[in-house]
Amino acid sequence: TVSVGDRVAVPNVLGKPEAEAQRLIREAGLATTYSNYQAAEDVPERNRAIFSTVAVGSVVSSDPLAGTLLERGAVVNIAVRKK
Repeated sequence: TVSVGDRVAVPNVLGKPEAEAQRLIREAGLATTYSNYQAAEDVPERNRAIFSTVAVGSVVSSDPLAGTLLERGAVVNIAVRKK
């Protein structure tokens, strides 16, 4: 995990299973909230190529994006592929 002062980078959790992604986010010193479960029709057109490459139950996007520096404890939202 990259750290600058009291700021840490959002880890890259794209394609990771939901539980692993939440663990990686917490280990980075950040927080998560509930996961947003998305079907293909819920995903913006620009993210559909990514959506089709990840398994059901895996992360299709994070907000903020991986690499973004945030204050420790800030919330990272994840979207997870549903059936």
